[in-house]
Parts: sequence; structure tokens; C-alpha cells
Amino acid sequence: MSMIGEVILSASVEMLIRKLSSEGIGLFARQEKVHRDVMKWKKLLVKIKSVLDDAEEKQTTEDSVKIWLLDFQNLAYDVEDILDEFETEALWRKLLLEPAQPSTSKFRKLILTCWASFSPRSIMFDSKMMSKIKEITARFQDIVKHKDQLNLEENSREKSKKVRKRLTTTSLVNEAKDWAGWARQLLLNLSTMTIKYKITLISKHGHVSRKILMLSIITKSILMSINAKESGDHNDLNLLQEKLKKKLSEKKFLLILDDVWNENYDDWTVLTNPFEAGSQGSKIVVTSRSRSVAAITGTVPAYLLKELSNDDCLSVFTEHSTRDFSMHQSLKGIGEKIVIKCNGLPLAAKTLGGLLRGKYDLSDWEDVLHSKIWNLPEERCNIIPALRLSYYYLSPHLKRCFAYCSLFPKNYEFQEDEIVLLWMAEGFLHRENSEKQMEDLGRQYFRELYLRSFFQQSSYNTSRFMMHDLINDLAQWAAGGIYFRMEDLLPGTKQHKFSKSLRHFSYTRGQYDGNSSFDSFHNIENLRTFLPISSDIWSKKSYLSYSLFHMISKLQCLRVLSLNGYCISKLPNSIGDLKHLRYLNLSGTRIRTLPQSVNKLYNLETLILEDCRRLNKLCADIGNLIKLQCLSNSNVDSLEGMPLRIGKLTCLQILCCFVVGQDAGSRLKELKFLLQLREMLKICKIGKYKRCQRCHGGRDKWEDQTSSFIA
Repeated sequence: MSMIGEVILSASVEMLIRKLSSEGIGLFARQEKVHRDVMKWKKLLVKIKSVLDDAEEKQTTEDSVKIWLLDFQNLAYDVEDILDEFETEALWRKLLLEPAQPSTSKFRKLILTCWASFSPRSIMFDSKMMSKIKEITARFQDIVKHKDQLNLEENSREKSKKVRKRLTTTSLVNEAKDWAGWARQLLLNLSTMTIKYKITLISKHGHVSRKILMLSIITKSILMSINAKESGDHNDLNLLQEKLKKKLSEKKFLLILDDVWNENYDDWTVLTNPFEAGSQGSKIVVTSRSRSVAAITGTVPAYLLKELSNDDCLSVFTEHSTRDFSMHQSLKGIGEKIVIKCNGLPLAAKTLGGLLRGKYDLSDWEDVLHSKIWNLPEERCNIIPALRLSYYYLSPHLKRCFAYCSLFPKNYEFQEDEIVLLWMAEGFLHRENSEKQMEDLGRQYFRELYLRSFFQQSSYNTSRFMMHDLINDLAQWAAGGIYFRMEDLLPGTKQHKFSKSLRHFSYTRGQYDGNSSFDSFHNIENLRTFLPISSDIWSKKSYLSYSLFHMISKLQCLRVLSLNGYCISKLPNSIGDLKHLRYLNLSGTRIRTLPQSVNKLYNLETLILEDCRRLNKLCADIGNLIKLQCLSNSNVDSLEGMPLRIGKLTCLQILCCFVVGQDAGSRLKELKFLLQLREMLKICKIGKYKRCQRCHGGRDKWEDQTSSFIA
């Protein structure tokens, strides 16, 4: 089992306490029974929160504490679902009363208020929620009773102060140098030869690959290292190898393959065939921690760099911690001891250096050096201790955001905005006493994780990021059983049995995705994230079976739903039943209209419609989506206009394209209400409305004029 304590729970408890005091809950707290239970929940949460620090310390060695934390985590998720249901119902009743303008009579307002509170729908809701509240209260009592049996200590003021101090550190790392640069320099010093080509595959294909060495992709990457303009068919390995052999013929080269795990001798034989054309003195350098790889690569001209020397590792650590020990001599001795524990792994030296960046208190360095995590037996956790330490010292909010990234497969490249919108949808970006917008807070979190080396910039696209394979392993370890990533859904994929505790799910999108791999989905009705990830193979066309689509629509607790890239032409009306939904991604689909039921998604914050080129109409009245902050609708060429009341979306910050249509709601005057817009806004179909009887059969047509400005 993975680490669970403070990782997610302390941040979750803060959020739950805040929600219990929200305006929406206050509306129902007028009912005596609801008020009494809500106040009881709040007291119990405060009591549980006081022992979370001690529970986190003990869970690494005591399984009983780990199990208690898992039970409480499941309870916390269910409590949040109930509180969100109250908030959503309160919002619905508020919107119902909205037509009651100042000119409306007091009697009319009273009638609407009474109907909203005592309609059959409202009475049924109240009855259902009372049943849920009773169940949650009983579970709370069991959790607290179990807590007392574990003898967990409450936080002392001194301990709390120390915890706050250690978690507020920052990592302002200069990324000009990284460990790969040190490794390259070390290797080049091995020989004074004149090298024609220096070919480096550092980190891009880390753990290349546990299942199969992607020979054609690696061969093409090597070709592109020699000539960036080189192109070829990924699937034609023979053609790629012929090109590579020709390029290397009678030339001296140095090839570095970093962090290799493939142990198949035949794969290595095939891969190295073209390199035999090189001139004498060429080198193939393989970095790996696998003894089997060492044995295999030793059969070809290779130098196995399993680890850096302590001196080189210390240089990496110093670069990312103090930059120079000359001003902090008292820290040098401890730094050298920490580096020895890194066992020559540059990534470990880099992450710990980032952890201690800007920290010059001797006690902080001693805490890292003497941490119990160094001594945990490998059978309890096979993650490198230095990486576990760098994770341990993250704030609870950053831990939660980082664990979420376990949903991304290895070598997956993501954009900052993509991650921030997902974090926002999951409720990770609400923070007490923070005046920042959620997106700005998310970018701050992203930057902190990047500076601490949890993320690294793509070597091919500077706007994209990825995680080193070992960091990806760390994320999966931290995520535990509430996250699950299915690697693929290709034909013949074996079925998976899903845990009832599962809340966040991702998989690699295939060409044809049916329900055969999801037969156990009926056990996970509390799923919050359904996230297909595009792969290089099926990046253009993917098909989703109707039965699987129907199954997804029953997941009532979904916060994140992506159907990105699927060839679907219609959404069912049942989409409006996903009342918790915050994030809906329909990019690249073939839908023509959004169903009217989308207007019932009162909590929706992000709606992504990029490249929906057949979409001609949004839902008729979008004004109910008052929490919508991002409407990403670039490359939606067929859209005829914006829907009615779009000016009521006063929280909207991102709107890629405003289409001026025939309806009053589609006219430019609606923009004056959207005061929060930022970034680029494109205004389409500006111009005089025309009628062309002969060319368009009497249909109305807009002139194709476009303008844009910075919001």
C-alpha cells in the first residue's frame, strides 16, 4: 500500500471544513437535524485533523494506521460529494428564483420561494440527503473510535510550527545546468578524439522501454539528432536503419542512451546494426541501474555508466542547493554525506538539492540526512529514498497535485494549462487565505513542482513538460489505490478488476474502445475522473462503443470527463445528470450540437470544444453555467453564433472565439459583461448581415470576416 496520510488528507480536511461553512450548506442548515449533524461533522473533522501529522509518521511502519487513513480518505471523499450535492441544489433553487426581478410582486416571489423549497423534487431531495447524512455520521463515529484505539498523538504547538516551517521552503533552481550535462561532460572526457556526431537521448526515452524497445522511434530520434529535418515512417524500421547507416558510414560518433531498462538481447542486436558502419573509435554509452542490461550491452562497443562518482554527484547537488559552498562551509560536510546516500544517482542529487535550495539552517540539512525514510526496508516501498524524501517535504497541497499526475503514462508530454484545469476541476486549487485566482494558484503549484525537478521540459517542444520515469513511479507510489492508470485498450487487452476505492481513472485511448475492459465499472460508482490519454498510434481516429458511453453516463460523481478525440456525433441527454461535473473535454469529436441538458451542469468550470469542426450550435441557453471559467472553442468553424445569455457567464476568463450570430445573445454587446476575460479573444463573422437567395436558397449568411484582440 502507498503513502496516504498527510499526502491528501490534511488538504482535504481544510477544504471540507470550509465547505461546511459555505452559503449553500447554510440554506439547509435551517433544518434542525441537518444543522446538528453538520456541526457534529465539523467538530469531528477538527479532532481528526489534529492527529494527521502523527498518523503520517506512523503509517510507514504500522499497517493499522495506514488502513485507518485509507478508511478516512474514502469517508472524506463521500462527505465532499454530499456537501457538493447540497451546494448544487442550493444553486438550482437560486437560479429558479432568478426571474423574480425587482418589478416582480412580493407575492409572486413568495410563491416561487415556497415552490422551490416544498416542490416534490425538493422534498425527495431532502429525504434522500437525510438518509445519507445518517450513514455518514455513523461512519464518522467509527473513524474517531478507531483513531482512539491507535493512540495517535495530537499536534503540539512546537511540532506544528516545525512542520509549517519545513513545508514553506521554495526551490528557486537555475535550470541552466542539469545532471545530463554533467554526464555528457564526464563521458567526453574519456576520450580526446574528434567526434563527428554527438548523439544524445537523455531522459526522453527513460526506461526504454520495459515492454519492448521502440526500435523505430529510437532510430528516428537518432536520425533527427544528426539532422533535425530528417523525416521518415515510424513503422518502416528497415528504411530508417538504412538512412542511419548511410549517415554514420565511416564517421566517428558518440551515442548516449540514458536510463535503459530493456533486457532483450535480440532488440539490442537489431538496434545496433547500423552503427557498425561507423569508423573506429566510435562509442555507444548506456546508462542503467540494471545488471542484466550491463551484461547485454557489454556485447557491443559500449561503456556502461551505472552512476556518477561522488564528486560529480556532489557537483550536481551543489548546483541545485547552494550554488557554492564557499559562503556556507558549515553545510558542506552534511551535503557530502547526503550525496553519498544518493548512491550516485544524478536525479536524486538534483531533487534533494532543489529541496534544500535557499535553506541555510543546519537543522534543515540534518533533518534530511537523518530522516527515517533512508532506512525503510525496500519491501515496504521500492522507491529510491532520496526521491521519497523530496516528496515527503512537499506541502499537502503540492502532494495532492503531484499524485494526480500518476494518471499520465510514462513519456507523456503535457501542457501547463492542461494540468492546471484538471487540478481546478478536482478541487485542488482552493486554499484558505489565498487571494489568487484558482488558475494563478495552479500555475504557482506547477512552477514549484517544476523547480523541484518533479517536472522537466520537453526536449522537443518547450511549451510541453513530462516526468522522468522514476518520478512517474514516485507519483504512482504516492497516489495509492484511489488512482489507476490502464496502459492501453488494444484488442486482446485483459480485463481489470477495479477497486471500490478507485476515484481517478485514466487509460491510453485505442482505435476501438468497448466495454469489455470495463466490466467491473459497476463497482466504482464514485469515480471522479474518466480520462482517456491520446497515444501516437491512435491520435487521429478513435471509436467508443455505445455501451461504454452509456456506462460512463451513469457515473454520477464524475468531476472530470474527457471524450477527446473520439468519433462521436451526439451526446446523450443524460449528460445533464452529472451534476458534479467540473471539466468536460469534447475536443476533436464530431458532435453537431450540445444537448440542452448541458445547462443543468451548474458546477461546470471548463468546457473544451477545440477542433469540433462540425459543431454549429451550443446549447440554447448557456446562462445557467455561472461557474464556467474556460470555454475553449478554437477551430470551431461551423459555429453559427453564441447562445443566449452568454453575458451572464461573468466568471468566464478564457473564451477563444466569439462568433457574432443572428440571435440577440450572439451580438457584441454581450461582451461588455465578461469583465474577467484574459489572453487572446478572436471575434468571428463580424460584418453586415446579408441574404443571398440565388447562392444559398434563401438562407441567411454572414460575411466571412474575422477580428481579434487581447482581452
